[in-house]
Amino acid sequence: MNLKFGEQVSHIVAESTSGKVHVLLSKTEEPRKDSIWSTIERPALEKNPKVSQIVRLNLEELTEEVIYQASGVFAFFKFSFRPEYLYGCPGSKP
Repeated sequence: MNLKFGEQVSHIVAESTSGKVHVLLSKTEEPRKDSIWSTIERPALEKNPKVSQIVRLNLEELTEEVIYQASGVFAFFKFSFRPEYLYGCPGSKP
Protein backbone atom coordinates (compact mmCIF):
# COMPACT_ATOMS: atom_id res chain seq x y z
CA MET A 1 0.00 0.00 0.00
CA ASN A 2 1.53 3.35 -1.05
CA LEU A 3 0.17 5.82 1.50
CA LYS A 4 0.99 9.47 2.23
CA PHE A 5 2.13 10.38 5.74
CA GLY A 6 -1.33 11.48 6.97
CA GLU A 7 -2.89 8.34 5.50
CA GLN A 8 -0.24 6.18 7.17
CA VAL A 9 -0.97 7.78 10.55
CA SER A 10 -4.71 7.20 10.08
CA HIS A 11 -4.11 3.57 9.15
CA ILE A 12 -1.80 2.95 12.14
CA VAL A 13 -4.28 4.55 14.56
CA ALA A 14 -7.17 2.49 13.13
CA GLU A 15 -5.13 -0.72 13.41
CA SER A 16 -4.15 -0.03 17.03
CA THR A 17 -7.61 1.03 18.21
CA SER A 18 -9.74 -1.30 20.31
CA GLY A 19 -13.22 -1.51 21.80
CA LYS A 20 -16.02 0.91 20.98
CA VAL A 21 -14.89 3.61 18.54
CA HIS A 22 -16.60 7.00 18.34
CA VAL A 23 -16.34 9.05 15.15
CA LEU A 24 -17.59 12.55 14.38
CA LEU A 25 -19.44 12.47 11.07
CA SER A 26 -22.24 14.60 9.70
CA LYS A 27 -25.59 12.84 9.57
CA THR A 28 -26.75 15.02 6.71
CA GLU A 29 -23.74 14.43 4.44
CA GLU A 30 -22.09 11.13 3.73
CA PRO A 31 -18.28 11.21 3.64
CA ARG A 32 -16.83 11.46 0.16
CA LYS A 33 -15.94 8.10 -1.40
CA ASP A 34 -12.31 9.22 -1.79
CA SER A 35 -11.96 10.59 1.79
CA ILE A 36 -9.43 9.15 4.24
CA TRP A 37 -12.37 7.96 6.37
CA SER A 38 -13.92 6.01 3.47
CA THR A 39 -10.74 4.62 1.93
CA ILE A 40 -8.46 4.00 4.93
CA GLU A 41 -9.89 4.51 8.42
CA ARG A 42 -13.25 2.75 8.23
CA PRO A 43 -11.97 -0.31 6.30
CA ALA A 44 -9.03 -0.66 8.73
CA LEU A 45 -11.33 -0.33 11.76
CA GLU A 46 -13.75 -2.94 10.38
CA LYS A 47 -10.88 -5.37 9.72
CA ASN A 48 -9.43 -4.81 13.19
CA PRO A 49 -10.48 -7.76 15.39
CA LYS A 50 -10.08 -5.61 18.52
CA VAL A 51 -12.80 -3.16 17.43
CA SER A 52 -16.23 -4.16 18.68
CA GLN A 53 -18.33 -1.25 17.45
CA ILE A 54 -18.14 2.01 15.51
CA VAL A 55 -20.52 4.73 16.67
CA ARG A 56 -21.22 7.82 14.58
CA LEU A 57 -21.61 10.95 16.73
CA ASN A 58 -23.72 13.65 15.12
CA LEU A 59 -23.04 16.99 16.76
CA GLU A 60 -25.66 18.79 14.69
CA GLU A 61 -28.51 16.71 16.13
CA LEU A 62 -26.74 15.50 19.30
CA THR A 63 -27.36 11.88 18.38
CA GLU A 64 -25.33 8.73 17.98
CA GLU A 65 -25.80 5.77 15.67
CA VAL A 66 -24.06 2.41 15.50
CA ILE A 67 -22.64 2.13 11.98
CA TYR A 68 -20.63 -1.05 12.53
CA GLN A 69 -21.05 -3.96 14.94
CA ALA A 70 -18.49 -6.77 14.96
CA SER A 71 -20.05 -10.20 14.63
CA GLY A 72 -19.99 -12.40 17.70
CA VAL A 73 -19.46 -9.49 20.07
CA PHE A 74 -21.45 -9.44 23.27
CA ALA A 75 -22.08 -6.41 25.43
CA PHE A 76 -20.45 -6.61 28.81
CA PHE A 77 -21.82 -4.79 31.80
CA LYS A 78 -19.38 -2.93 33.97
CA PHE A 79 -19.83 -3.64 37.62
CA SER A 80 -17.85 -3.43 40.77
CA PHE A 81 -17.75 -5.67 43.77
CA ARG A 82 -16.16 -5.58 47.14
CA PRO A 83 -13.80 -8.53 47.67
CA GLU A 84 -14.34 -8.45 51.43
CA TYR A 85 -17.82 -9.86 50.84
CA LEU A 86 -16.44 -13.00 49.22
CA TYR A 87 -15.88 -15.89 51.58
CA GLY A 88 -12.28 -16.87 51.99
CA CYS A 89 -10.87 -13.44 51.21
CA PRO A 90 -8.71 -11.81 53.84
CA GLY A 91 -10.91 -9.61 56.00
CA SER A 92 -14.13 -11.26 54.78
CA LYS A 93 -17.02 -11.85 57.13
CA PRO A 94 -18.88 -15.15 56.91
